[in-house]
Amino acid sequence: MLNNRNLRQAIDEPTHIKTHTLDWLILREDDTSIYGIQVADKALSDHFVIKFTIAIDIPKVEKKTVTSRHIKQLDHEELSNDLKAKAIEHSPNDTSTSIVEKYNATLEKLLEKHAPLRARTITDRTSAPWINADVKLQKQQRRQAERAWRKEKTTVKIQIYQYHHKSVKKAINNAKRDYYRSKMISCSTSKALFRLTSTLSGKSKPTPLPDQITDDKLPDSFYAYFHDKVKKLRTELDSKGGKPSYEPFFGEPWNNSRLSILRL
Repeated sequence: MLNNRNLRQAIDEPTHIKTHTLDWLILREDDTSIYGIQVADKALSDHFVIKFTIAIDIPKVEKKTVTSRHIKQLDHEELSNDLKAKAIEHSPNDTSTSIVEKYNATLEKLLEKHAPLRARTITDRTSAPWINADVKLQKQQRRQAERAWRKEKTTVKIQIYQYHHKSVKKAINNAKRDYYRSKMISCSTSKALFRLTSTLSGKSKPTPLPDQITDDKLPDSFYAYFHDKVKKLRTELDSKGGKPSYEPFFGEPWNNSRLSILRL
């Protein structure tokens, strides 16, 4: 059947603990975009993991530069001594504002001395909105169990790792359920619920905005466009001149007395 459709099965070794090849990787006969196929027992289930490399373009990882201070590494005793030595001088003519400014400037200099501002480049990874503290804790415990199993591959270590792996899956399912349930409960109208379901199903599309106009000039540009459009329409209507013509009415005039026969 695969040959008739110009397809091939790329797995040629067991993928199950019973030495059966139950998991397949079906490719086109002339497909060369997938390579480096490996079958590995990760002790996650009775099936093995199939790993491979696929030659596709992936979105570039965004990087950003952030600045921070190592406040936790401050020597509190040394900082306290410097604060005592740096007496803030002020005259009777100083206002409360100027005294506060001198105080802040002194603190800023000492902070720069003991915990200088450092810039570093980090990878900007947006985490899933349903990630909570329990999921993070379960993942941390799973990583610890995995490292212990890889260091000492015993039956007990494998069982502990499998237990934490299942705990992570359970925590993720609970977090997703609670997150989406709270989102749906917060929808006060059917329109809001429809918008939420469209967003969750990937059907919502962002509103396109002009790229050639900066954000600070975009509101004025929209205002100018609609203002000129209304002004143009008014000018065209005024240029036609004259009064609107109406066809004469030949029907029977309205008589309010007819309503008196109605009874509720």
